[in-house]
Amino acid sequence: MKKYRIALMPGDGIGPEICESTKQVTEEAVHHFSPESLEWVHLPIGWEAIQQKKPPLPQETLDELEAYDGWVMGPHDSASYPEQYRQSLNPSGAIRKHFDLYANIRPARSVSSNPYSKKAFDLVIVRENTEGFYADRNMHLGTGEFMPHPDTALAVGVFTRKACERIARSA
Repeated sequence: MKKYRIALMPGDGIGPEICESTKQVTEEAVHHFSPESLEWVHLPIGWEAIQQKKPPLPQETLDELEAYDGWVMGPHDSASYPEQYRQSLNPSGAIRKHFDLYANIRPARSVSSNPYSKKAFDLVIVRENTEGFYADRNMHLGTGEFMPHPDTALAVGVFTRKACERIARSA
């Protein structure tokens, strides 16, 4: 019987609550449907790390993720972090970049019992996760947004051939 090591990074706001629920549901599913077991290891990110006098994504947390079979990461409130941390990548952006997690794959399927559903659908949305117009990766430095006039905002995004081709292959 294999024991899977899962890193649990609760994050900020509702993160701890939804991570605990995710942990409970995952434990039940593994208990009922698999002979495997899970070992959960708590790693600090976000405000928890900041309160420990560390950056929102401590280097030791990032380094340690390599050793785990999987991760659960809650949302974080990077907009509320102290000023010195707002210019760097938020924790999820830094993890995406470090591990080159380029494919954001989101399946969606209609539920037949939904009275508001007009037609059945089964859809998979595939989005490139390391470039493009996500707020944390428009430019190498900064947000990639600027206002040449108070009534005009422009955004610049990075879309390389390599990233476009590999996300197209994933789709």
